[in-house]
Amino acid sequence: MDYIIKRCEYEELLEVAHLYNELSRELQQSMKEYGPEESQLADNTMVRVLRSAIKECELKIFVAKKDDKVIGFISGSIKKGEAYVSGGNPIGYVEGAYVLHDYDKDDVLADLEDRLLQEFKACKASSRGWNLSDMTKDLQDSWMSEGYQNYRANSERRVLQ
Repeated sequence: MDYIIKRCEYEELLEVAHLYNELSRELQQSMKEYGPEESQLADNTMVRVLRSAIKECELKIFVAKKDDKVIGFISGSIKKGEAYVSGGNPIGYVEGAYVLHDYDKDDVLADLEDRLLQEFKACKASSRGWNLSDMTKDLQDSWMSEGYQNYRANSERRVLQ
């Protein structure tokens, strides 16, 4: 592994914001047939959104860095669990994840996910979920193959018990 996984620092948020926008562009491109394109936030605006989410929602962001460049990120938050899913225990949700395509063949995403799951365990989250409201069928199948389960609560989510 010639990259490091670490907690995102404020000075890295512009790079993370750019990757969030790349993720959004790719999702829009793959879902064109499903509806009109949504407008993109400027990277600087996305930085403000992320800073607010870090403060208000305690959003946790981890980055993969290689040669002082952010090559991927994963973000997540811990929310109060619903009784029928987690017995009321907190659930850690993966809010977003993206790795530059040059690193698709590496285990960057898996390493980022492992780091976020460690954070969830440290915060006593009993379950882990992925918000799939904008996810394509191929991505849904990929996460299902990793053991995530489906349940409904306000929006579609996958949960790994």
